[in-house]
Amino acid sequence: MLTIPAALLASILIIKSNQHRAFLFLLLLAILPIVFFWGSRPENSARHNLFPIILIYIILSIPLASQIRIQWILFLMVIIIFNYLVLPSEANSVNPSGRLISSSQLLKRNFNNLHNQGLEISKIQMDKIAIIGNGPYHPIFQYEILRKFNIESISLIQDINVGYKILINTSESVFDTYWIYSIPSIDDLIDIAHQEYHFVTTDPNLISVLSSDPRLSEKDLILIE
Repeated sequence: MLTIPAALLASILIIKSNQHRAFLFLLLLAILPIVFFWGSRPENSARHNLFPIILIYIILSIPLASQIRIQWILFLMVIIIFNYLVLPSEANSVNPSGRLISSSQLLKRNFNNLHNQGLEISKIQMDKIAIIGNGPYHPIFQYEILRKFNIESISLIQDINVGYKILINTSESVFDTYWIYSIPSIDDLIDIAHQEYHFVTTDPNLISVLSSDPRLSEKDLILIE
């Protein structure tokens, strides 16, 4: 949380010491465009800033070669401790916690859970399913589905308005999957239901909303937990 403010402080110290100005300029030239580009986007993520953050650490290390070396080491220790304590462990790549080990364990647990959900989707005994929501996790679900079949060919059909279809052709049948990145309008879902798709989601709230609509049959709604 305090890493970037500390880097700004380090930059001020470097400028005041009249050392490494050209080096600092080149670093900022590499950092700022990426930070401002991703920082202005609503779905920014920590992984987008992986490259500039490495350069920020270089800036943080420069004062270690100055006359305030001991004070700067103590300052960095305070920053590390603060970053560790201020945020709890969580499986979040957008606002990651400083507790790297425990957070990485949570991320791994969530990742394994997503693979298990994909495995459950692959076990559905229906030829036409529409997977709704959880768009960023679709590749994990697709991986588990594709592992199940002896595939002869795959067809991809793009639907600009709602999502896309993946037709998995095997020696026995065609497995028709409709991938809907986000949750569309209820009218779009009704149109998809008329194409004889069964809806699959990991969101129990979405199941509650869809089951309350008389135009949809509960037998066509599948919750993966």
